[in-house]
Amino acid sequence: MMKLFNRSCQIFLLVACLSGKAQTVAFTDYLLKDVGYVSIPNNLELQSGNYKKFAEVFQKEIGKKFGYEISSNRVVFQQKGQNNFDKGSTYARVMLETTYGNVGDYMINKDLKNLTATDISTFSSVLKEQNAKSLKAVGIKIIQWYGVSVTNINGSFCIKWSYLRQLKDNPPVYVESYQFHNNDKLHSLTLSYRKNDELVWKPLYQKLLASFTLTVIKK
Repeated sequence: MMKLFNRSCQIFLLVACLSGKAQTVAFTDYLLKDVGYVSIPNNLELQSGNYKKFAEVFQKEIGKKFGYEISSNRVVFQQKGQNNFDKGSTYARVMLETTYGNVGDYMINKDLKNLTATDISTFSSVLKEQNAKSLKAVGIKIIQWYGVSVTNINGSFCIKWSYLRQLKDNPPVYVESYQFHNNDKLHSLTLSYRKNDELVWKPLYQKLLASFTLTVIKK
């Protein structure tokens, strides 16, 4: 079970470019219990399925901090208005997921930095095949694969991969995934948006990614 505590008193401002006009987008902090924390831009909303599962668990500093509980370990944010079936002209998703296993099922986080070029090449081949197969099952094809790398985000190592996918004649969607091995857990962060909306979402996602921090790292 994952709990998110919305710390609305802490807001970040970011200027994004849209059609040549400056837009100010606020960010809200979310504490992922037993995982870490992340800042989400306020032009994204939690999917309605998660809203229905919300339960207020406590209030501290009245009017500033509220707690919400989500019964699933998979949390999805989407472009604001989607819950009201207002799809608009854009598409954006942020998915946070934790897979639970046993001690030793996944790598120790710091050991990811020791992966060799051969290891990374193998990961790339396997992940490309897995993603292509799962997407094909729902009629989506990968039109460009950007490969795999190991990177460090706020002191935690992760395997990163990205690709461009397309459903029929719809606008291509850029997908960027980060996989954090954590001994008995696997934390995944996936960001996606329509490629032609890159000027809007890329800077927002960069700030989101820079905020993502694991605070419970197993050895």
